[in-house]
Amino acid sequence: DFGLAWGGIASVQLSLPVMWTEAARRGVSLSQLCTWMGTRPAELVGLPGRGAIEAGNRADLVVFAPEETFVVDPAKLLHRNPISAYAGTQLRGAVRTTLLGGVPVDAAQPSGRLLRRGAA
Repeated sequence: DFGLAWGGIASVQLSLPVMWTEAARRGVSLSQLCTWMGTRPAELVGLPGRGAIEAGNRADLVVFAPEETFVVDPAKLLHRNPISAYAGTQLRGAVRTTLLGGVPVDAAQPSGRLLRRGAA
């Protein structure tokens, strides 16, 4: 149960900027990265109607500024324990907003449910 794990999932908040930093450096497109981090995981775990922007799919989206850079400061992270292997690292790409089902995520009021394979 990730919710009960001591550190939660350390640095998960940084996964998109970490991946984009290296993908961009290696000439990989943002479109390809979206497939790697959205479409394929949704397919792998069996979440129909997710992982792609298509008519009828849920509006699970991220507003992303791909050219913005920032230096990781663990004190500013929203993790349960403010630690990161990326502390002091400059990353490319900043997440501005996350939408689940078209509704902006509010870090102060967590919501959601555990998804199981085949759930919509």
